[in-house]
Amino acid sequence: MPVSPPAPDLIAPHTFEADAVVIGAGAAGLAIASALAHPARRLRLIVLEPRAITPNPRRWLIAAEPGHGLTDLADARFDSVDLAGRRHPLLRTRIHHVRAGLVQQRALERLADSPLAQVEEGVTIGEIGGKPGAVTVETSLGRLRARAVIDTRPGPAGAVVSGSWTQIAYAGVLENVDAAPGFSLSRPFADRAGVGLDQVMVLPGGEALIEAVRFAPPGEKGTGVEMRAAALAASLGADPQTVELRRLVMPLTEPASPGSSSPAIEARAGIGGLRFSVGTAAVRLARWADGAAARFAETGRISAPPGPPAQARAAAALALSRLGRGPEAASAWLAAVMEEADPEAALRFLAGTPGWGDGRLAFIRARRSA
Repeated sequence: MPVSPPAPDLIAPHTFEADAVVIGAGAAGLAIASALAHPARRLRLIVLEPRAITPNPRRWLIAAEPGHGLTDLADARFDSVDLAGRRHPLLRTRIHHVRAGLVQQRALERLADSPLAQVEEGVTIGEIGGKPGAVTVETSLGRLRARAVIDTRPGPAGAVVSGSWTQIAYAGVLENVDAAPGFSLSRPFADRAGVGLDQVMVLPGGEALIEAVRFAPPGEKGTGVEMRAAALAASLGADPQTVELRRLVMPLTEPASPGSSSPAIEARAGIGGLRFSVGTAAVRLARWADGAAARFAETGRISAPPGPPAQARAAAALALSRLGRGPEAASAWLAAVMEEADPEAALRFLAGTPGWGDGRLAFIRARRSA
């Protein structure tokens, strides 16, 4: 990540030594810091947050077998799914609902218990220099020296490359919903501006998550997606005028990362797949953090997190090839996948995880039928 030279008043006279410095106290940064702060590793750790640490409001929907990654922190699990209007039992896979804020909370508790960990808020970050194994960070606290610096700050706002297909979503949270708990994905449909898909998760206790998604061609701004999300809210008995909707615009495929001369390790929770792979990206980063922290404690070396797995890239590429043939063909193909494939394979396809090849025959039939 390019950095600006520090302001003249940034350099304080103190120099701090640490084994590792983590920049960013969001869910990603704190998950990494928590892994580094394991008592058995005895690492001196400093976490720097440029702003105040606030709870991450994101919710992750993770399609996985129990015990994978962050699923032990799930506060709701579903063993069935409604795909394209048809209810299916799930034999192996579960849909897990995980709150990113809880991941942060657990990590902060571990850091508070560690005498070797230090968390600082409101810190100005300046130049990152040196080389792997001997990195320096200029900050408003002073100069930090560490064997490793892990930068989890978001990348540049232009993550959506001009001229590429995007995923435009409007998401909201409803309270006091009078509906049975469950998870559903609507039948895909086409309109002049792309392919649409609606998602609803009703949690025990009457809270519901709604999301209207459109896979949109280059230049499409998402007209109508907000209205679809409002209609979803109305169908669940909510007043659309009172529902706060969050607009999300994401790439269908992860953009190429520009080369960086910084000695810091970049560890961002990138997307790089279908919209429903966001939770999977969080699991991937959490798994990497634990393994990387263990290796760092043993060897003093830490590697960058892996990019989206081959399954996520393949799912996005397959969807992109269909979208390129037009909205009608793409929506018919995606509907056929959801209706004909094994439901667990279809979910794994949408999430970009291993196992969607189990439905290979059904995917071939769906591809031919579209």
